[in-house]
Amino acid sequence: MSNTVRTALDADSCQLVIDEPLPATVLHGDGSITRAGRVIDVARLGLPTDDIIAIPIPCSSRSAYFAVIAASHIARPPTEQRQVAALLAHLAAEAVELQIAASNLSQPATGTDEDRSALS
Repeated sequence: MSNTVRTALDADSCQLVIDEPLPATVLHGDGSITRAGRVIDVARLGLPTDDIIAIPIPCSSRSAYFAVIAASHIARPPTEQRQVAALLAHLAAEAVELQIAASNLSQPATGTDEDRSALS
C-alpha cells in the first residue's frame, strides 16, 4: 500500500509509521495539505520538500500514518491524486489494526514501544 501511495503522489518514499507523533505537515481527506494549520498551495508550490507529509490512518487502538517524503523534485499531484492517497490510508486502516494486534500477540509482556514501532 505504501508503494501505491508513493506512486499516486509522485513522491520519493512512503512508509507506515505507528506510535509516533503526527508531523506538522498533513494531507487531509479532501486532498488539501496543511502545515501547522495553514493550507499549502500544492498546484503552485508542489509538495513540501523540506518536511515529512503525514497521511493519517484512522486506527482506534494507536496512532498511525503514512510518512511521505518528496524531496528530490517538485511534485504537483492534482487534488484527485491527493484524495486517492488519503482514501488509500483509510482503506489500509483495517490491515494496520490487524498488524498492530498481531504484533501485540507476538510481543512478550516485557516488549517496549520501540520494539513494536519497528513494524514499519
